[in-house]
Amino acid sequence: GTAGARGATGATGAAGPQGPAGKDAPAPTTPLPTYAGARYVFGFSNSAFTVAQVAGCSRPRFDQLPLDCQITMKGLPTGELLTWIQAAMSGSAAQIKDADILQLDFSLKPLVRVDLKQAFIKRVAVTPVDGGATNALQTTITLVSDDVTRRVATTADTPTMTDPKVSNTQLASNFSASIDGVPDPRAISVDGIGFTRAVVPATATAPRTPGALTPDVMNVVAGSLDDALRPWSDAAAAGGGARTFTVTFFGPDMKAVLGAWTVTQTKPLGEVSPFTEGATPDASGRLRVAVQGTGVALTTGPA
Repeated sequence: GTAGARGATGATGAAGPQGPAGKDAPAPTTPLPTYAGARYVFGFSNSAFTVAQVAGCSRPRFDQLPLDCQITMKGLPTGELLTWIQAAMSGSAAQIKDADILQLDFSLKPLVRVDLKQAFIKRVAVTPVDGGATNALQTTITLVSDDVTRRVATTADTPTMTDPKVSNTQLASNFSASIDGVPDPRAISVDGIGFTRAVVPATATAPRTPGALTPDVMNVVAGSLDDALRPWSDAAAAGGGARTFTVTFFGPDMKAVLGAWTVTQTKPLGEVSPFTEGATPDASGRLRVAVQGTGVALTTGPA
């Protein structure tokens, strides 16, 4: 027989269980405010270093934690500053220190002092190196402290400087790159020379503390005839490819070694450029690959 008429729609069923929480959106990144002034000095543990630029280091709102404190200095770190960075790399207890930043006027009279209690290094970044660069090498250090205070400085705050003597001779063009100790003579540039430590949130009874360390992703660029990057990338694609990658910094004569940035267990994250890169068809071609390791080390010395 013929089909009967369609029945009335039934009542709506009960709501199902709540789904899993989605991922938090990344927090917006706000640039740290940078400061003008005649001269800044970064001090800790009876050491004092001239600083080229200072950013952050303040508490714009009382209901929020202080901003990170970022300092940029010429050249590679030496002395006690290098020791502190090495402690941050290894994760030892010595990575937490009291520090201060002093502003001086043109006559080197102390003006303002900012104290950072129980500070630790969150990030270190060295200027990208490039064989064609003309700029000086710089190191930027980002510190975290939950106790940042400002006061008027006095003559008693006048520092005894411990600056290295070779800062101005360190150029971003004077470098070499090596893979497992074998120099790559066709390496042209390397960026991403740095690391970041995660920040463990504060609790009701404890301030923020340093968490896990992650080396930066490095972009390695080499000439078109390079014969090291593609085999390295192929090995990583096959499940291997862990190498020790080192950037060595030299003085103006390319003979005196000023320091070395070493990243262990470094692997290419993808393939090398399928073709040589160039802005125009007749440009000198380049190859590029992104690499990342698991551990970092920095050594420096005088020229």
